[in-house]
Amino acid sequence: MRTAAPGKLVISGAYAVLHGGPAIVTAVDRYVVADSTQKPSFEAPEVLAAAQHYPGRCIPGFDASALRNDGKKLGLGSSAAITVASVALWELEAAALDDTALDDTALAERVFPVAFAAHRAAQGGGSGVDVAAATYGGTLHARRSPSGNLELRRAALPPTLDAEVWWTGVPASTPALLRLIERFEAAEPARFEALMRAQKDASERTALALLAGDVEDLLAGLHAQFLALGALGHASGANIITEDLTRATAGLDPAREVWLPAGAGGGDVLMRYRAAASTAAPPSAIERSAERLPLTLGARGVHRRPH
Repeated sequence: MRTAAPGKLVISGAYAVLHGGPAIVTAVDRYVVADSTQKPSFEAPEVLAAAQHYPGRCIPGFDASALRNDGKKLGLGSSAAITVASVALWELEAAALDDTALDDTALAERVFPVAFAAHRAAQGGGSGVDVAAATYGGTLHARRSPSGNLELRRAALPPTLDAEVWWTGVPASTPALLRLIERFEAAEPARFEALMRAQKDASERTALALLAGDVEDLLAGLHAQFLALGALGHASGANIITEDLTRATAGLDPAREVWLPAGAGGGDVLMRYRAAASTAAPPSAIERSAERLPLTLGARGVHRRPH
């Protein structure tokens, strides 16, 4: 038996989602495939945590090569996709024993609570939006409740928004960036709160614009996040918005085109947002140093994959 779970991109709400703000996350059409007939070359800690819910089940092998480029992680949430695909395989095996048929929706409802809890336990926290995208697919509006659970609703990118994905070739460490932010919060709580409020406000604006299908205000919200994340990174020493990205996009009109790192930042995956009618070429500095990834956003969530 084989299962597939997609990677993800966090479009909006980086860091803010950990502090009560909304996030927009979308699944992409690159998949981790778990295979019950294969032995794992590596046992991910998140999968080991999930395996506690399935005593006697073997850890499946998996192929996550689609979420890498030349051996480097693309920053598409591979650990979440590996966890979700593995849990889905165990759930399908259990359903087969009970002679129960599971479509994508029913499978996702079984997978998400286990994968969400296991991923958080193994990583010591996190928002879980990557697990949600890998499970449910599509584009999701996510907000963390005071208890730490995720409140999810379906969303969709406006058809008049053009979103491109670019890979810089330089992997970034989300845990390292998060540690710097946490140290800053502990050292200067008042300053941190002010900077995080700006990011939360920008994330709220972006989410409302997305739900309303307002591309103009969506671009304004994304640009406000560029500024807020830049200020937060500068204050904390976290390289959220890199100097290269700041220089490359300095001359752009944010009402027409906005660039933003996907998720926690650091330079690995960049997102380019424009009104769909725009035909402008990307900044030459980015064209020289990065490559466009041909990804489809809003991809199918976890599912059984035939051999």
